[in-house]
Parts: sequence; structure tokens; C-alpha cells
Amino acid sequence: MKGGSRPQGYTIVEVMIFLAVTGGLFVAIVATFSGQQGKAQFVQAARDMESKMQDIINDVSTGYYNANPANNFRCREVAGLPQVTASASDTQGTNDECIFIGRVAHFAVSGSGGTNYNVYNVVGLRQAPGSNPRREAGGFSDAHPTAIMGGSLDNIVEEEQIPAGLSVASMTYSTGGAPTPIAAIGFFSTFGSYQSGGLQSNSLGVNVVPLAAGGADSTPVQVQTAIQGLNNTSAQNPRGGVAICMNSVTSRQHAVLTIGGNDRQLTTDLAIRNNSCP
Repeated sequence: MKGGSRPQGYTIVEVMIFLAVTGGLFVAIVATFSGQQGKAQFVQAARDMESKMQDIINDVSTGYYNANPANNFRCREVAGLPQVTASASDTQGTNDECIFIGRVAHFAVSGSGGTNYNVYNVVGLRQAPGSNPRREAGGFSDAHPTAIMGGSLDNIVEEEQIPAGLSVASMTYSTGGAPTPIAAIGFFSTFGSYQSGGLQSNSLGVNVVPLAAGGADSTPVQVQTAIQGLNNTSAQNPRGGVAICMNSVTSRQHAVLTIGGNDRQLTTDLAIRNNSCP
């Protein structure tokens, strides 16, 4: 009786099992790698957003605002209110009836699809209207703030892109109770304290001001109305700060960027957390 030998090679079933196992391992590796890459991209995008907010704060601290020479504007006091119009001749430093007050970041812009946000420059009257003798504006109620926007002035509005990999889910501020939804956040110079006609040292700073402005999907006009409605009793530097909650587009994460809070007007704090925004 002759002994036989097993044929060399693999059967079709063995090859299929090998391919199935290898394919499964490949999919698992790719999924793990993609997940880690997505998390890293989201963290970087959230940090980019934090950097953008810090840049706006620094702009207000230094008195910088965007005004392309081709898009100059004229600001004058008319009937006790600031009136801003387009002008080809008025350059920076020549609008002596108005002052630069601050900047506003508007996230819930109607029709933007959540891919960008607007930054508005805000001006106000330099002197309190109707005061006799005239005195420097001592607050929102004196300055009557207004954003530079509308018509040909829209060229001065800055449209910023939200960093790829994240979407802004909500903005809120808290004074210790339940968070209040808002659509925009303002960074405004504090009004100087004057004594004997002179500006007192250490009297200037930057305040964080939440603007409800109609809530989510608000229009620039609604934000303008909220800015023009600011007065000396408006909420400033809320104790819990302003929180911007951002979801990851590629991973199960969210980030909370907190601006201000606990008497820290100019600080930002970024926290990366699991799952989506609450």
C-alpha cells in the first residue's frame, strides 16, 4: 500500500479565512489611525479658534480696528447719536467726534451655514451729548455705541472662517445660575476716568460683554440693535464667563472655550471633552 502526500498550497477556504482576518485587522488599524488623526485635527482647530479670540482681545487692547484705506468711513455726532457713513477722504485719526470702543464676534450668523463668523468694529461718541460743559463719554450710555456695518460699510465687516474640523454648537454666558444663550460676544474698552481734565492712569482695560441679539441664527441687524441698546447697566464680565461650545466633525468630542469669568476678563480657557456639546 503506497503512502500519499498532502498537496502543497492552501485551499480556497483557507485563503478566504486569511483574507477575512487580514482585512478585518486592516480596517481596525485604519479606523484607529483615522480616529486619532481626527482627534488631533479637532484639538488643533479648537486651539486655532482660541487664538482667534485672543487676537480680537489684543486688537481692542491696542486700539486696532480694520479699515482698509479704500473703505474709509466718516463718524460724526448727529442729533446726539454717532452717524457712520462711507467716505473717501476721512482717514484713521480724523474722526474726532467719535472713538473706537471695541469689537464684536458674531457666531450665529443667519444664512452662514455655520462655516464662518463676523467680526464688527464698534465706535461711539467721544463726548457725552448735551453735556454742558462738554465732558468725555464715561460709559455706554454716553457713547451710544454702534457697529460699522450696512451698505457700503459692509466692506469693513470681517468674515472669518471657522477652522476646519469643528462646528460652533452654542454660545452662553453665566452669572451663577442657568446659562443664557447668546449669539455674539463683545470686547469693549473701558471708558477712562477723568479728573481735572486729565485721564487717570490705570483707568483703561477691556471688558467682556455678552450679546443675546436674537439667539441662534441671528442677523447682523439684530446684533447691531443689541450693540446700540448697550447702556451702563448692561451685563459685563459675567462671573461664569462666556462659553463657546464646539463639536468635532470627525470624532466624538467637543471643546468648551471659556472667555473671562471670575474677574479674569482677558483670559481664555480651552477644555477638550468626550461626546457632543450638551
